[in-house]
Amino acid sequence: MWRCLLLSTLLLWRQGFCSVYVEQPPFLTGVPGATTPLQCTLIKTSHYHMFWYRQRAGRELEALFYSAGVGETSFTKEPMEAKKNGSDWTLTWKSLSHSDSAVYYCACSDAQ
Repeated sequence: MWRCLLLSTLLLWRQGFCSVYVEQPPFLTGVPGATTPLQCTLIKTSHYHMFWYRQRAGRELEALFYSAGVGETSFTKEPMEAKKNGSDWTLTWKSLSHSDSAVYYCACSDAQ
């Protein structure tokens, strides 16, 4: 049985129409059952709509969370939460499992 779980291979996202960068770690590992946070940071501004997406192997991209700056909207019923605090946008698993293995994308937009 795995002792460590590779959560994601994440990308550095650069928005094409604005001079904003979203920084994320290249990967994250965690132990099944653990509470595990994944943070991305918005560079140069904090006034954008923020999104968390997930793509599991062989599956389509799915929206997980959205924030327009005040509060967060969840599109999933899985045991995870997202919190935006200034330019930080953190996705936290309440109980990590092997089914959470995927590529996770943090994205920003100046439009909905």
